Amino acid sequence: MEQFFPYKAGIQAQQDERHEEAFDIFCQLSFKGDYRAQFQMAQYFAVGVTDYIEADPVFAVLWADLANSRKKSVKRQRFIDTTKATLTDEQHKVFITLLPRFLQSVPTGQRIDMQFEPLDLNKLYQEYQKAREPQEYTGSRIKRDKPPINVNSINF
Repeated sequence: MEQFFPYKAGIQAQQDERHEEAFDIFCQLSFKGDYRAQFQMAQYFAVGVTDYIEADPVFAVLWADLANSRKKSVKRQRFIDTTKATLTDEQHKVFITLLPRFLQSVPTGQRIDMQFEPLDLNKLYQEYQKAREPQEYTGSRIKRDKPPINVNSINF
């Protein structure tokens, strides 16, 4: 049975090198509070996505800091320290200005896929295919369970 979880779909898109799709999935999950997706956003902003988003180290650190604010991780902290070291003085000032508002306005610390029931994609696909099969009709498509209302008015 195939199970679909949003975060796993983002990881699969990443592995298939469909980075625009993965970024969109992680973006939606990030604003809902998924700390894993927030760290993925940080990594995308660190390097950018060709012809989609430009690299922005300030947003990379903001997302990583947010992801690490409730669920601490050595990996995320190392990423934050490394990326902060590359910030210019101006970028660091922007980061300091944006961080409190960012932490207040975007939730974090959750795993969104644990809040949803998994879908059985095979079953849904079979139902979809069944709905698309042509219907078989015998005789007229009009149901004639009852005679038309005006049949009594006809004299034979």
